[in-house]
Amino acid sequence: MKILAHPETKVVLALLALLGLLELGTRALETRLSKDVAHLRSVPAAAARFQSAPKETLRVLILGNSLSRCGLDRAVLAAGLKEKLGREVVIEALTPDGSRVEEWLYGYRRYFDQNQAQPDVILLGTARLHLTDNPPAVDKLAAFYVSRPDLSGYLKDYARDVESASLALTARTSMLFAHRARVQPLVFYNLVPGYTETVQGINAQRAKSAAAHMKGASAPPLTCAAFDRLLSTAQASGTKVIVVTIPLPDEYVIPEEVAKTAQAHQTPIVLFGQQLRLPDTAFPDAYHLSETGASDFTRQLLEPLVPLLSTFR
Repeated sequence: MKILAHPETKVVLALLALLGLLELGTRALETRLSKDVAHLRSVPAAAARFQSAPKETLRVLILGNSLSRCGLDRAVLAAGLKEKLGREVVIEALTPDGSRVEEWLYGYRRYFDQNQAQPDVILLGTARLHLTDNPPAVDKLAAFYVSRPDLSGYLKDYARDVESASLALTARTSMLFAHRARVQPLVFYNLVPGYTETVQGINAQRAKSAAAHMKGASAPPLTCAAFDRLLSTAQASGTKVIVVTIPLPDEYVIPEEVAKTAQAHQTPIVLFGQQLRLPDTAFPDAYHLSETGASDFTRQLLEPLVPLLSTFR
């Protein structure tokens, strides 16, 4: 075939072959690219453990981000609940770094609710603004959190233009594209001359443009549509949700909109974020609790938590 003899065709085919190999390599090695991805890929096994747990076992899901992962000592929590409630306890977690209510909503629906692996209790860990709506990275959610049944509704709600929809669908189809922020440094920074300087210049210009756009702009009102839907999803299957504000170095108060949404669903909020004061040494990185701080906090959390669960069967 003459067309295959053309240099341009050979280049295109070589590029397609390279992309195919990179796609296969990304899928095979993705759990090594990020601890976060490894955590997400382990969640189906956690859901399966809920499914196989004996009926009398209390199944608890910790839902949150790194604040919850570092702030709640699962061993202390399990032992304390077992002792005080007189039941076996299974604790699993969905706590990706940097995640917030949009990831928690779609991640919970995909991995637990739609697989009939609902927990008895969700401990929803948050700081001040993690439960208020914030436009998500549409491609990241589509690739790792949104289930197939939820995809059309997700695109309608968050991908309202052609560019956003294209990003979401491409990330869902290609793990190489979905992981591009992780793969990019491994390939382009090492192989393309001047790439680092070019990217830094582009990012700096974007930052200036964003700052100029935001200057003088009024903050939009806080809303809690995703939080409201998460509570509705959980309660539809009989799952009890308890919101826990995770301690930070400085005390904080959750927004009134969050409190009103929780109250509308009769969802209790355990307020440690504005009531519990821990020494600075409990926050080695000035944000997350240390292992000792997490154990101390979890023991204190058991006091208000047990009465909320004592009548739950």
